[in-house]
Amino acid sequence: MNRLSKEFSKIISDDMQRHRLQFKLVFIALALISFVMTIMNVITDKGLLTIATLAFSVLCFVNYLLTLRNSKKLFDVVGILFVIELTALFVFFIISGNPEGFSAIWICILPSCGMLLFGRKMTSILSGFLLLLLLFFFQTEPGQSMLMYDYTESFRMRFPILFASAFFLAFILETIYVHTYRELVNTRSKLEVMYAHDYLTGALNRHGLSEIYEQTKPGREQSVMMFDLDHFKRINDTYGHGTGDIVLKTVAQKIQEMTSPPLCRWGGEEFVVWFPEESISDSFAESIRLAVKELPIIDEKGNEVHITISIGIARGTDRDDMHDLINIADEHLYKAKASGRDCVVS
Repeated sequence: MNRLSKEFSKIISDDMQRHRLQFKLVFIALALISFVMTIMNVITDKGLLTIATLAFSVLCFVNYLLTLRNSKKLFDVVGILFVIELTALFVFFIISGNPEGFSAIWICILPSCGMLLFGRKMTSILSGFLLLLLLFFFQTEPGQSMLMYDYTESFRMRFPILFASAFFLAFILETIYVHTYRELVNTRSKLEVMYAHDYLTGALNRHGLSEIYEQTKPGREQSVMMFDLDHFKRINDTYGHGTGDIVLKTVAQKIQEMTSPPLCRWGGEEFVVWFPEESISDSFAESIRLAVKELPIIDEKGNEVHITISIGIARGTDRDDMHDLINIADEHLYKAKASGRDCVVS
């Protein structure tokens, strides 16, 4: 059930896949409804209406089969064909009037289906065209002469208003849905960033690094660099936590500029960089250590702060687990700090 929920979330978060799913569901629903109506028409001996509903049921099922093909061009063609099929059925229902004028009522579901499948702009154009057809058949002499059913004058006056009301209601609901969906997408994107990233430095957090590890296949060589800001507590105590935040952000930005894989804030003043396809050298780590040592950091009060880092490195192959390498790099980092800090141990 959890896996099905994840797959569904993946589909609805992708506009193209969600749109395709909506088409499939509508085609299946209309095919089943038309088939049920066909059975009822057979029972009530409605010959011409039986043929129409059966044909529409078959066409909806064919449309569904076509949407299974992963072709955008074919998908667009199916949408055009469906509009033509709906319009033809619309005209047939109005002209035939079977049974007892009731078929025309079904036309009121078209705006809702159109909003779901084609959006507000296309559905507004289509509904406007269908409304003009209604007015032509019900309010003009040439249109009324084509009708096979004798609609009452009250029905001919009120039904276009009913159809227009159904359209406006569908338009309002679709507008609310679109704005709500956009807000949900934006909120979800922000939450995903917050879930995987450290708010202060913008670096990955442990969750973010683990997700990247799960999605990345290590190369024949891999390595982990773990570093810690030396005497960081002293900076907080001397200059304040505001300056400490500036130091963390400045160092994180510098390290990220010098490394291709994303930086991870492991905790506090401790950071990790995982190189999934590279065995980094001690000289590379030394260049990072020196760059941070020479980094000019000025806090909001104009104080110049100097910081050094201690680095631990672990190297492995594609058979090693990243978390095991992190533990080894952590041991080497501990040795670097025990050796006087401001150095590299691998």
